[in-house]
This record gives sequence, C-alpha cells and structure tokens, in this order.
Amino acid sequence: MGEWREDFSAEIQRAVLPLSGQLSPERIEVRESSGGKYLSLTLLLEAHSQEQLDAVYRTLTSHPWVKVVL
Repeated sequence: MGEWREDFSAEIQRAVLPLSGQLSPERIEVRESSGGKYLSLTLLLEAHSQEQLDAVYRTLTSHPWVKVVL
C-alpha cells in the first residue's frame, strides 16, 4: 500500500518483475482507499524459493512509494 499516485501500480510492477517473472494483468488487483488518499496493490505471484520471496519483500519494503507490505 502507498499514497495514491497515477503510476503507483506500474512502478511497483516494474520493481517486482525482475524477481518474479511474468505478471499477468488478471493476477493484479488495485484498490483505492475510501478517502482516495491511498492505493492498495495485490500481486499474485508464485515464489519458487524462500530467497525469492524474501527478495520481493525486501524490494517492496525498501521502495520509497510503499508504506505497508503484508
């Protein structure tokens, strides 16, 4: 989740893509908060190792646009 930005989804997908392989549009869900200040992005991806999952988590938590990673 991060503050609302027009390019939030595309930016986060670009950050995760090298670690996850292909991201198909039907496996991506974007939701706006009720107040319109934040965007929630759900990416369904298949991790093949704990190291890969940890790398995705590190990438997301270190991204300046990301506020929360679950």
